[in-house]
Amino acid sequence: MMKVTFDNLQIGQEIPSVSIHATEEKIWKFADASKDYNPIHLNPDWVKGYQFGKTRLKNVIAHGLYTYALMTRAMTDWVWPLGGLHHRLEARFLSPVYPGDTIHTEARVSEKKVVGKKKYVVIEIAVKNQEGMLISEGRAMESLP
Repeated sequence: MMKVTFDNLQIGQEIPSVSIHATEEKIWKFADASKDYNPIHLNPDWVKGYQFGKTRLKNVIAHGLYTYALMTRAMTDWVWPLGGLHHRLEARFLSPVYPGDTIHTEARVSEKKVVGKKKYVVIEIAVKNQEGMLISEGRAMESLP
């Protein structure tokens, strides 16, 4: 198996997917870690009928950073073993993640650029749930040796 480097990386190349199953327990643990105890994440009675943007919530939802953390994990799981660094991730949150959802990443190389002596790779990344619904999308920038 050939080692991935900036020079042999191809535009369109897929990045390995990572996934996580959201549970109420994991959402509570994320709330404890982040100190974000907003009732939208923790109180099913408070959420009943709550309108979040265009979406009427059916239950509590995971924190947006729960999804963002999965996206970051996909990037670091891929780039660090190659000797690279994760530099940036910009994301838009489009749909909620409910307890019971399994979310996964889909990512691919969209651009390669050299700036001075640095070699950067731009990655288009999306998060989808088990039904294929787009949860979040974004762009990441990594550097590779």
